[in-house]
Formats: sequence, C-alpha cells, structure tokens
Amino acid sequence: MAVRVPAVGRLLQHRDRGLRDLGSGRTFIARCYDPAYNPTFDINNEFCSFFDRRAEDGNIVDALEVNANVGAIETAGIDVQVDWAADMGPGRFSVNWIMTFLDKWEIQEIPGDPFTPLEGTVGYFGAGDNFPDEKSTMNLAYRLGGWNFSGQWRYISKVDDIGEPDFELDSRNYFDLTTSYAFDEGVLEGATIRVGVINVADEDPVLYPSSQQANTDPTTYDVLGRRYFLNLNYKF
Repeated sequence: MAVRVPAVGRLLQHRDRGLRDLGSGRTFIARCYDPAYNPTFDINNEFCSFFDRRAEDGNIVDALEVNANVGAIETAGIDVQVDWAADMGPGRFSVNWIMTFLDKWEIQEIPGDPFTPLEGTVGYFGAGDNFPDEKSTMNLAYRLGGWNFSGQWRYISKVDDIGEPDFELDSRNYFDLTTSYAFDEGVLEGATIRVGVINVADEDPVLYPSSQQANTDPTTYDVLGRRYFLNLNYKF
C-alpha cells in the first residue's frame, strides 16, 4: 500500500511479506553437534551430511550452502518518506526524511522449525543483522547560488542482544555536516569542492557481548569515529 501527498512529497508504504531463504551451512554444523537435533552425535545424522572434516586436523571443510528454498522470513513494517522544499530568504531550503518502523521480522531456519522473532534485537547467529524497531535518516539542505550547506541526522533505536536478553544496546544518533561550492564560471567552471565532517559528536560504536566483530555491528554502527573529508569533482 502506498499513499502520496504531493503537497509535501510524502510517501507512506506498508510492508507485509513472506520470503523463502536458503538453508545456512552454519545452521547444519551447529545442529550436527546439538543434542536437541542429534542426541547420539551420530556422524550419519542428516545435519552432519552437509560438511566434512579434514582427516589431518579435524577442521570443517566443504560445508554446503543448500541450493534450495528451505528457510523462510516473514516481515512487516511501515516505511515513510517526506520531501519538502521552499524558497527561504535568498536561497532554497529542503528536507528529506526517510523512516522505517519495523513491526515484525521473523526467521525460520528449517521447515517445521518455529519462527524466531527478531524485531528489536541484534546478534542472531543465523541472520547476522540488526533489527531496530525504528530507523531514520533526515537530510536538511540550504542552497544559495553555488553554495550548498547540508546536515544529516541518522537515528537507530535501541535493541536487545538476542544472545544476552538482559543486555540492552542504547539508541544511537549520528550527525554529519557538509558544505560544497559549485563553480559555474571562470577557469574552474565545472568544478565542485566539498568538505565535511562525519560523526560530528564522535560517537563510539555500541558494544554488546554476542558479536564476533569486535563486539559491535559495523554494518549499523559507526566504528571510525569523527572524521573529515575533502572532495573535488570536475566535469568537462
């Protein structure tokens, strides 16, 4: 479902989907050695048939990713996008705001398994993703002649470590600032110079116990801290 309101350029979209996914080699290996699925630790157990062990040192080799849709994901949520712009003073001001509200994200590793709810959590072994209930990015910009001043706000709501249910990861706010100037005449015509600061407040990444990547999620949280950039583009 999508609704557009041209006056402010707003987009509202509701998602409710069921997806099939591939069986994970990590799942088969874990269940081969899980007494809940292999009580006698039988090497001929179904889950043990998807990988081998090297005779020299016992390391796992040839773990298979099954080329079949055996797992499943069910997800639902609301995506909202707002775009607005207006002349303001001698220049033009604009806003772009993209928001995601997650209602449900459930995963089933193998047919017959119960669905595991992941919304509001991070650290699930089989999914490898962060599922905050709310996530948004807002961009504010003011254009004046060749100048463009912009700021970005990135928000990630709090989540729980699914491996340590009592461990809560605080929400995070990141702010970025950028200024650019586009030359439209003279010897520099076609050139644009851009300078900026990413993660202005120098926010540290959120740490949590179950992550294997330096105890954080580098795909979601900023791990580099405050940093500066200078960029020069030239079109000819």
